[in-house]
Amino acid sequence: IVSVSRTDYTKGNVELLQAYERLIERRKDLRGKVRLMHVSVSANRNMTAYEEVQTEIEQLAGRINSRFGTFDWQPVSLIGTAIPFRDLVAYYRAADLAWITPLADGLNLVAKEFCASRTDGDGTLVLSEFAGVAVELSEAVLTNPFSHRSMDSAVDQALDMDEAERRDRMAALRRKVAAYDIRAWAAEQRRMFDLCAPRRAAPVEG
Repeated sequence: IVSVSRTDYTKGNVELLQAYERLIERRKDLRGKVRLMHVSVSANRNMTAYEEVQTEIEQLAGRINSRFGTFDWQPVSLIGTAIPFRDLVAYYRAADLAWITPLADGLNLVAKEFCASRTDGDGTLVLSEFAGVAVELSEAVLTNPFSHRSMDSAVDQALDMDEAERRDRMAALRRKVAAYDIRAWAAEQRRMFDLCAPRRAAPVEG
């Protein structure tokens, strides 16, 4: 499982790690088989709120590894520095599942990056319904990060999904990502501006 976000209280990092801990706790069949690579890059180390979030993330990751880890299996790999984009794409392609569940997000390009990178046509995306891109990427497994039940059922559904369904969903996701690129966005903005432009009054005849 791969998850990439900033260390920000709106990004749901703590809620995701708590859900992952519950996953390993209730599903003994996954112990030793699943690993979460959680990339959480600091947004601003000079702000107390971000420092508190970072501390909680580190404590949660440490607790999970301490509770369930073995000599040959570490459940969580926590990365706190930016990863070169080329390497990040390699991680996207190696993962079975991307888990992107912010509490609030205007768009979230990480979800689109994951889909665009999956040239193999496989992989599953678990996505917060509160990410702006969820409106577009409706074939993802959508979840409510404020709800334990919703988060738990979403990750179970994603991990247990058969290959045919995974590929059908990913094909639809990749079509949307390819269609709604920067050119499509710019065209839509121009269209909206044109609708807002004041219309000239027709000349009054004699």
